[in-house]
Amino acid sequence: MHLNLLIFLILVSVSGCATSLIHTPVPEQFSSKANVMNSPSIRFWGDEETENYRETHNVKEWLTQRSQNTKFDHSNPTINFLALSGGGEDGSFAAGIITGWTQNGDRPEFDVITGVSAGALAAPFVFLGPDYDKVLFDVYTNLGHEDIYRTQIFSGIFGGSAILDTRPLKNLISSYVTVDVLDQIAQQHLQGRRLWIGTTNLDAGRPVIWDIGEIALSGIPNALDLVHNILLASSAVPGIFPPVIINVTVNDQNFTELHVDGGVTRQAFLYPPQLIETDLIQELDNKIQRKLFIIRNGRSQAIYEPVNTNLYSIALKSLSMTIENKAIGDLYRIYEITSRDGIEYNLAIIPKSFILKPKRSFDPDYTKALFDVGYQLAKDGYPWEKAPPESKTR
Repeated sequence: MHLNLLIFLILVSVSGCATSLIHTPVPEQFSSKANVMNSPSIRFWGDEETENYRETHNVKEWLTQRSQNTKFDHSNPTINFLALSGGGEDGSFAAGIITGWTQNGDRPEFDVITGVSAGALAAPFVFLGPDYDKVLFDVYTNLGHEDIYRTQIFSGIFGGSAILDTRPLKNLISSYVTVDVLDQIAQQHLQGRRLWIGTTNLDAGRPVIWDIGEIALSGIPNALDLVHNILLASSAVPGIFPPVIINVTVNDQNFTELHVDGGVTRQAFLYPPQLIETDLIQELDNKIQRKLFIIRNGRSQAIYEPVNTNLYSIALKSLSMTIENKAIGDLYRIYEITSRDGIEYNLAIIPKSFILKPKRSFDPDYTKALFDVGYQLAKDGYPWEKAPPESKTR
């Protein structure tokens, strides 16, 4: 028997041993009624207005909380939004900007922080302020691919849910996002600040926004583990990283949802559609300035990089191109929202002058260099773009 054929038959024979997730999907008609730990206020769809959100998230109460915060400048009141995008290893760009911004001295305390994928992993530490800049430096400059994943290609091909195992990333998240971190997030939530993380419900094909502060305050069992799973799911590129199982209930029956990278549906977002801007304007009476800062962990143009002719390389490059173009589209979508709602638009994006390419996935030399670029730009006063870039091939 030919050796290659023999190897193929052996692989097929063991394919039944590949680890796959046990998934009990929510029936379609109940997809909007699924509850996580009986806490309906901790998450909401990212693409529709729901009455449940308006019942549990009062805009006036939120603004009152912020105005009572001692750090709220009443002489020049401003609500600052920060959106941290996806981008994988390019997340070191945002980490560099944030830490450099601290050194510059004019980094604001953000009222709302949203995070997706790589941005989701950084968001809790940005939310808690400059005391956590060292964590951002450590995480985004000292890690290699072995700290993020392990390879399991055969499992992925023959019945598994992905070609990489992200248990190292789950352990990393658990080591940094601790009980103390969650308690601090809860305290900031009580002051009216909001930390929202985006995932994608793979069964429904829709974006989901998780209110991390609500989870921290909820008192639900295993709240910390739920936050770990949300952060892991937000960065789980489908097919490459395994989806994350979220346990839910509908009418006291147990089901599961599969959640993956929030960037599949939103590479970045400003606020959910449930936060009706007309309500916000009415409460503000147009007296409070609003500013949005977006840090796009990516470039405005494609990079020329020859592709091998094997299936894996072609699929990976195609997925990367799809995500990059989706990200540019999201920047335009957010720009339209800010223009409509009177919010100042500020965008940071990896400069064209940065031409270094990673030699391998999560190359420490690359991430350190990109961190330094973001750090120096922000330390000297970041030149924020006031509109999205043109998407051009270089």
